[in-house]
Amino acid sequence: MGALIDVRGIRKRINGRDILNGVDLSAMPGEVFALVGPNGAGKTTTLRVMLGLFSPDAGRVTILGRDPHREGSRLRQRIGFVLERDGLYADLSPEENLDYYARIYGIADRRRRITEVLGFIGMETRRREPAGRLSKGMKRKLAIARALLSGPDVLFLDEPTSGIDPVFQIEIRQRLLALAHEGKTIFINTHNLAEAEDVCSRVAIMNAGRCVVEGALDDLLEALAGHKFVVGVAPGATPTEARELLARWGRVRPHKQKDAVDVICRDPVGVAGLLAAVKTNGAVFTRVESRAVDLYDVFDVYCGGAS
Repeated sequence: MGALIDVRGIRKRINGRDILNGVDLSAMPGEVFALVGPNGAGKTTTLRVMLGLFSPDAGRVTILGRDPHREGSRLRQRIGFVLERDGLYADLSPEENLDYYARIYGIADRRRRITEVLGFIGMETRRREPAGRLSKGMKRKLAIARALLSGPDVLFLDEPTSGIDPVFQIEIRQRLLALAHEGKTIFINTHNLAEAEDVCSRVAIMNAGRCVVEGALDDLLEALAGHKFVVGVAPGATPTEARELLARWGRVRPHKQKDAVDVICRDPVGVAGLLAAVKTNGAVFTRVESRAVDLYDVFDVYCGGAS
């Protein structure tokens, strides 16, 4: 089976400014896909184009083989989404909120379906409490339940755990993984790299209106394996001196210990140059140790800028 989400060459200009500059990405059935990037990279605009809320100036989008801008009505019950605003009514209970949307969606046997989604998010005992009294985390879970009412094949989530305490973050991530294991495709738009690394099998990193890299998370990490180092700085040397000697070989960052710096090399040439610089500058450097890489390191290489 091919990609359920396919975005090719999307461009969008808003208020005279280029927001999207040729976005390409795709997500396969049953995977959790994360679109990550710094603020202003174009993530939310990309999501709105994918949902048919914005029309692209160029390029194409297909969701489940259909164009959301021309065939939105045919996609309505096959996709679910949660944007920044949760779309809940504070004076209505969770049960009443879900019943309202179930009627809009035309869901048959809506009582049974409401009970199912409330059970999935663990809110059966609070189904009749006014939604306005719920915590932010509970409201976010209820918004996800609303998006799941129609039993969608694809779920789009914009910053699903933003502003939520760690307990609810963990719970929501577990719910999303459960959905993916059922065969749902989950598309997450986030700047939370820990969240992306925790639940996503595939990642696209966005910067300045385009996806600068996309791939399986394991492959992105493997590509940088052996490229991250902690370099010790001698007592008589300054961090500025150390950075100047190492900057040509990779991305230099402060280490949690003041007598060391972290370095992410961009390629094998950088690794060789770094090791040679440490070896030939014994008065500046005391040691060099390899470290495992994570998504933060991949992000820094593509979005961190020049050292």
